[in-house]
Amino acid sequence: MPISKVKPLTSGTSRHNIYAMEYNPKKIVEAIDVLRETYERNKTIKIYSIDYIGIREDGVSTPSSKFPTVFDHAKYGVVFIHYSYWRVTQEDNSFFILFLKDNELGDTIEENGWRMFFDAPITTFNVTRDRSCYIEKRNLKLRIPFKQSSANDLLSLLTYKNLSSLVEDGIGICFQAFTAAQNCTTQQELDFLKELLKSNQEIENLNKQLFGEKLNCFYKEKAIEGYKEMLDEIKELVKQQ
Repeated sequence: MPISKVKPLTSGTSRHNIYAMEYNPKKIVEAIDVLRETYERNKTIKIYSIDYIGIREDGVSTPSSKFPTVFDHAKYGVVFIHYSYWRVTQEDNSFFILFLKDNELGDTIEENGWRMFFDAPITTFNVTRDRSCYIEKRNLKLRIPFKQSSANDLLSLLTYKNLSSLVEDGIGICFQAFTAAQNCTTQQELDFLKELLKSNQEIENLNKQLFGEKLNCFYKEKAIEGYKEMLDEIKELVKQQ
């Protein structure tokens, strides 16, 4: 079955279009080839490499592969496209991500009213220092910075033949957060989820009940800390008198 309405990504900072297609390795490769041809014909960007990552039911990512057959036993698929572009007189590197779910390949994945997507890729002028993954539902929003924890830029890792485990794990964490976020009904809960991510706590098996228990403990500890700080301030005032 042919791909329907395959359109190029838009340039600059605007969002790009979704490709509706059969979940078929051959068709995925064909869609990416069309994308590559369109961009490189217009000399907008040059695609260096394409990697495929499967996401299992539990949100754990598979090792990356140069072949989409890695999706065979995955609930979701990720297409990681590394490209170069010119910012005035210098070449820079960046990447964009497409998601595969329910026979659709696009830049946004939706489930139970929640959306997950990355910020729009840079294709001109500006330096790409990092990227951000966004998870949201109406006014509930979670941002996950997608960059290397060390001083070196994440994108420096993209010049190698294979994606680093850092990239694979980072994408897996985004999907785990996407699943966990669906247990949240308030921004406070989402903010707590971000705190768990920042402290590298496991969220893979975080069901609604366990999440609620952790949330209550977290804010109780915060309240105790605030109470202790208030007592310390009172003690200092007493000493000064």
